[in-house]
Parts: sequence; structure tokens; C-alpha cells
Amino acid sequence: MIDLSGSLEKQMEFSEALAELCGLSNDDIWFDIKKEPKFDEANSCPVIFTRRGDNWTPLSDVFPIDAWIKTFSQNKWKAYVFTWPEYRERVFAATCKLLRKMNIGFDEEAARVECKMEDDVS
Repeated sequence: MIDLSGSLEKQMEFSEALAELCGLSNDDIWFDIKKEPKFDEANSCPVIFTRRGDNWTPLSDVFPIDAWIKTFSQNKWKAYVFTWPEYRERVFAATCKLLRKMNIGFDEEAARVECKMEDDVS
């Protein structure tokens, strides 16, 4: 999986590649990349786990938070690409093409629904 959330340089490269594919300016496309969830505090939160008696134990000993975060990030990661209504179809098609080129798996039909591509944008 590609992680663009921590690197402004990578985000700019992605934005420039997308703008070039669309034949638009960077000013016409912007995006929001969701960061990986963080549970540092919850990871060490003490809980009473009844199978181990009355002693407090870290939540991470009961529930594999780190493994859950990794799985969530690989399967439920989201980023949002925004543009002006008149460019939606073009930007959507270019985004799909760029994601495929980057070998990032996604469900294009689900993306089409979530992006409301069937809505009248005129």
C-alpha cells in the first residue's frame, strides 16, 4: 500500500500526476488523505480480563490493536479527490487510471457510487 499521508512531496507528485492525466491545473484538483488511526493511549489502557483473574492487563494483551490497525489501513483506507462539478467525470476516470497504474486495489463500482458519479452534476 502507498502511504501519502505523511509526505507532502508524495502528495504533490500524486496531485501533479492526476492533473496531468486530466489535462487540468493543480488548482482544479485537491484531495484529502485520511491518516492511519492511532490508538497509542488505548493500547496501554488497563482493563480487567476475567479469564486472567482480577488483575489489570493492558488492552493490547486482550485485543490485537496493532494488527487491527494494519488490517484496517490495508483494507479500509480512504482518500478523497475533489474537483469542480464540471470536471468530476474526467477526474474520476483519471483517478481510477492512476490508482490502477500504482497497483492500488479498489472497487471501481463502489467508488462510483460513493463519488455519486450517477448524479446529475450540471
